[in-house]
Amino acid sequence: MKTFIFKSLIISFLSIIVFKLTISSIIHGYEKKFYENFTKEKVEFYKSKIRDEMNNAIKKESYLQKDDAILIKQFIDKVKNELSSSNSN
Repeated sequence: MKTFIFKSLIISFLSIIVFKLTISSIIHGYEKKFYENFTKEKVEFYKSKIRDEMNNAIKKESYLQKDDAILIKQFIDKVKNELSSSNSN
């Protein structure tokens, strides 16, 4: 019984070490990248970039091409029809 417990402890210890050296380091790398991309400065940069793009879009005379506008309208009409038919049930 002592040898079983001793071997189990060794295997558990080695498993933890292998996990820390492989999977844990990969996860840590992704966490680091995630936190680097969502710093306060980066968020402010993205906000200002979105505002600039919105201002540029407002200055344009038309947002969509005619084909795109027709397609979007047809899609919205279809969704409206499905919503109205599901409400009547």
